[in-house]
Amino acid sequence: MASLPVGLEQTPSPLAHQLRAVLRPERTVIVAGEQIWVEFLLINTSDETLVLTLPNCPMVDPDPPVMGLPLEHIFSGKQYRALVIEEVHSLLSGAQSQVDRHPTGPVPLVRLAPRSSVGRLLELTNYYRLLRMGGEYRLVWRPYNGEVESEPIVIRVMPEQQAVIDTNYGLMKMRFYYQQAPLHVKNFVELVEQRFYNFKTIHRVIPGGLIQGGCPRGDGHGLRDDGKRLSAEFSDIPFERGTVGMARAMSDPDSASCQFFICLDRQPSFDGQQTVFGYLVDQESFNTLDKIAALPTSGPPRFRPLEDQKVYIRTISLENVPQERSANPTGAESGSTTQPSQVDPELLPGRAMWPVIPASGPSVLRVLPRSNPATAPADE
Repeated sequence: MASLPVGLEQTPSPLAHQLRAVLRPERTVIVAGEQIWVEFLLINTSDETLVLTLPNCPMVDPDPPVMGLPLEHIFSGKQYRALVIEEVHSLLSGAQSQVDRHPTGPVPLVRLAPRSSVGRLLELTNYYRLLRMGGEYRLVWRPYNGEVESEPIVIRVMPEQQAVIDTNYGLMKMRFYYQQAPLHVKNFVELVEQRFYNFKTIHRVIPGGLIQGGCPRGDGHGLRDDGKRLSAEFSDIPFERGTVGMARAMSDPDSASCQFFICLDRQPSFDGQQTVFGYLVDQESFNTLDKIAALPTSGPPRFRPLEDQKVYIRTISLENVPQERSANPTGAESGSTTQPSQVDPELLPGRAMWPVIPASGPSVLRVLPRSNPATAPADE
């Protein structure tokens, strides 16, 4: 490999007129703790081949040529920096975060053909710890000693939140599966922010099965006000005690709306057939769940809590998750069994509960045969 002079080879026009730097984020809204992937892209806008080198750094001409953009070229700005990151709403005006990364040896040059591009994906939280915290950040890339500058991008890092369900029987705290069910989490959070769940009821309590609530009509037939329904987001997360899912139609997996359910015990027949979007945390939540589960009901098929012992959702609010994360994110209570509970055989002999919505209308919880839930008759 032949050594080359330091600096960028002479070109007929300034580098900024021939080379464009671009930042392409995979997402611009991120939940704190998630990875932030951004593509660093260089585009040759000229009709000439560009040979890109680093200022004040020994270069080598690799044979065969390097495929993709070397990391050193990303960190080729002034003082060997890549991004300038500014907190948009920082209390300190103009507060910035910059990271330098000095080359440890000769750096491969990049030959960029006319009208072509080269790039590289980077996970930014590996380099910029600031991006692990909630905030709104403006990112600009200035490679090659600042001779080229990208258009700014703005990335919003949202603090991880949990929902606090306040009932007349106590509180239940619920955390979200952001990655596994983003549409359902967004839908639930949106409804919470609209105060949709305030003064709704837990209208169904099936012993050993689940509790279901959030219906605007209080009878299991209600949808959110705009009628919006969600596409299924099935995952491999098991339905255990404390797992939270969204009710849907038996015949249509893409029909969830606003009603949610919380499992009272392991429900293996739900696995991969219902959307999990959250899980209960802390002992207080499970104590409240137990109080509600123990209420007398009307029995099958509706399992309504008795009139003088109705369960009301006073409100559902959102709060930031404490820094100490739960060590048990599957939804099961610490120390609880993963075996299905022994349900009264007169009630559910060999059957599984499906929190589904009938094809003819909004959501109703049904008890369906485990062997063939898709064709089981609906409750009247």
